[in-house]
Amino acid sequence: MTTPDPNLCFAETNSKGQGMSIEEFIIAVYCWVDDTFNDLLKGQRLRERGAMPSLSDPEVIAMELIGEFFGLD
Repeated sequence: MTTPDPNLCFAETNSKGQGMSIEEFIIAVYCWVDDTFNDLLKGQRLRERGAMPSLSDPEVIAMELIGEFFGLD
């Protein structure tokens, strides 16, 4: 199995003729994860007890997905 090339995602151009930057990709992934997460939970909380975490669940999931996409372990 070959590892996908992360740069292929940035090769497509937008309406201005520019490719998607890494920052735009990270923001797009986070927004997608956050929207999907909220749609799935419908306002229900996953955590009932304990201290408030430093990062939200969508932030952690987005970081994991982006890290996997770029091959970071």
